Amino acid sequence: MRHKSIIKRMTGRRLLNCILLCTELKARKTHLKSSPIIARINTYPLCNLKCPACQRIAKSTTASATGMMTLTQYREILDKIAAHLLLVVLYDEGEPLLHPELPQIIRYTASRNISTSISTNLSMPLSDKYLLDLMTSGLDRMTVSMDGMTQETYARYRIGGDIAMLKANLERLLRLRKQTGSKTRVEVQFLDFGFNAHEKSDVKEYAARVGADDFRALPSSIYGLEEYLADRSKTLSERDHLRRGCLDVWSIAHISSDGRLFPCDFGEDSGMPAVGNLFREDFATLWNKPRMTAIRAYFKGTDGSFDTSICMRCPSTNEAPFFLR
Repeated sequence: MRHKSIIKRMTGRRLLNCILLCTELKARKTHLKSSPIIARINTYPLCNLKCPACQRIAKSTTASATGMMTLTQYREILDKIAAHLLLVVLYDEGEPLLHPELPQIIRYTASRNISTSISTNLSMPLSDKYLLDLMTSGLDRMTVSMDGMTQETYARYRIGGDIAMLKANLERLLRLRKQTGSKTRVEVQFLDFGFNAHEKSDVKEYAARVGADDFRALPSSIYGLEEYLADRSKTLSERDHLRRGCLDVWSIAHISSDGRLFPCDFGEDSGMPAVGNLFREDFATLWNKPRMTAIRAYFKGTDGSFDTSICMRCPSTNEAPFFLR
């Protein structure tokens, strides 16, 4: 429901694909005729902050790209997968607002009748022109990470961040949104690490006061990942895991800034090899490569030919909805 804007992107062709996708997921088909309805495209893999979770991921994987995806490259990839897409998520571990062509990337995506979403720390120098371009680009949703009201609390996790700059940028962005009549929905997100819990209500009040549309507080399983996984392994058996399924390998395309397609986001972060590269190969072929079909077969309970421990350790909530299990 956070991405209700995708409803207006539905066409007859996309609806038929959604129906086919649901049918194939319900039946745990391994070789798919349907196409993903969501793409996570990491156009800018670098960040201005040094948050512990992202630093941990960077140290544990050799999969991450280090270069920016250009607007031309983005168009090339989007053109290959746009027909059935409803949403493009334009971030991963990187900071999307560092990409100088992000407004043009969003504008091109909107021209293909596809919804867009970004998440940002908003703690960097940003010109009025850039923010104006962003607010008039057709962006549907922006999530702003704000885990504290004071510099001391905020910077404990957002290492290198400046809470005063974040607030100034957010207030300026919301003023420009109002001036331009932009429909971009702005959400302030608070990750509860425990040490910052005492400032959650202050952040919620601030978000409402400056005109943000939504406030969302989440417990940070990412920060205490090892503890989370230890608890999860006690409560979730492999049988339960298989029953829940995985939306990623049926409906979400995960693409790095150098064009590589990965089976899933957690797999990329855990060093799982890429399936192939969209700059050199056809997407439909990559979507049904042996590694993709083997993972789907695992969730069908008929194959264990890859490292299933990665799936069992995954903290993702991208499980199949109950009616497709």
